[in-house]
Amino acid sequence: MNRSIDMMRYLLTRVVEDFGGKPYFIFKIDGYGGTQLDKRVRYHFELLYDAGYIMVLNTNSEGYQCKITDSGYKFYEIIKDKKVYAEAKKMCKQKGEFNIGMLRLTIKYLRKKQQTEVSNETT
Repeated sequence: MNRSIDMMRYLLTRVVEDFGGKPYFIFKIDGYGGTQLDKRVRYHFELLYDAGYIMVLNTNSEGYQCKITDSGYKFYEIIKDKKVYAEAKKMCKQKGEFNIGMLRLTIKYLRKKQQTEVSNETT
């Protein structure tokens, strides 16, 4: 199965925006019944787990019982802006390296560039 950083971003965004601040949550994807989680969704949840962004406490017919890790919140802060994410994704693909590490670096670069542009406009 192919890894999709877009799917990982979607899942992490849903987790943080829908359940952030709660000690744990049961996560389901719209359109997927609570008893049959799609293999692709499960695979990407496992990738988020492997990356250390979520901690899976339990899985059952209701869904995934999870909590967000500190690393998960930090990564969310990097990827939450759709415009910046789209531009970073485009730049990474042009370089031929669309992975989480490259995405982080590219987004940090774009944010720093935006701050510099704003700073130059005000002086």
